[in-house]
Amino acid sequence: MSEVSHMDITEAKRLLLAAKEKGVILRLAGGLAFQVHCKKMAFCERSHVDIDLAGLSKQSAQIAGIIKGLGYVENTGMTMATGGKRMLFGKLGSKDHVDVFLDNLDFEHVIKLQERLEIEESTLSVSDLLLSKLSISRLNDKDIRDIITFLNDLPLGDQDLPDTINIDYIARLCSRSWGLYHDVLESVAKCFDILGSYGLNLVDNEHVLQTLSALRNAMVESKKTTRWKIRSLVGERIPWRRTVDNQIG
Repeated sequence: MSEVSHMDITEAKRLLLAAKEKGVILRLAGGLAFQVHCKKMAFCERSHVDIDLAGLSKQSAQIAGIIKGLGYVENTGMTMATGGKRMLFGKLGSKDHVDVFLDNLDFEHVIKLQERLEIEESTLSVSDLLLSKLSISRLNDKDIRDIITFLNDLPLGDQDLPDTINIDYIARLCSRSWGLYHDVLESVAKCFDILGSYGLNLVDNEHVLQTLSALRNAMVESKKTTRWKIRSLVGERIPWRRTVDNQIG
């Protein structure tokens, strides 16, 4: 698959602006969304193979019209195969594409977005973006870099505010789902283990360790639901996540 140049930030903004002008809610997701909030570009910058967006299923026809109006062609097979939960658009002669996730990010774990698309002006909330990476069971280098970027560059908080990681929100979701809790906690542990190999200066390294600790403590100390407690008794003896071919970029 071909690599996407820096122009794709511009292309993503063109798509978002077209949606805004039509009164349609569309937000950037995936790796490009992390790059929007990244303050130390040398650490988080990379090439991308697609543009990931999120919107509402009730506006799917409008979203499709806007994207096709900018020269893209819809892969209707993807729309049908996912029951309208995801749309895929491409351009003739190019492998680059636009993915649109509707209502949810539905991978190994489901992250519901219907009520959360207007926290940030142009991207998913940084809390949902972070959770989308922490919930991946097999983290790769780009995933870990995205996680470290956010934990180093953005403040922690307990409300849904722009450019602020709401650790109460993440802990609350994990307190309702043992499977999500299990995988997010494992990802935090992986980040603890591998952080030293990324060459951060002492100040940044210590800051990320502190934010990882704060996130882990919030999860561990949160009050778990009865459903969580019952599911925890079974543990890993039965599957706790969906099997997917790929995650969001």
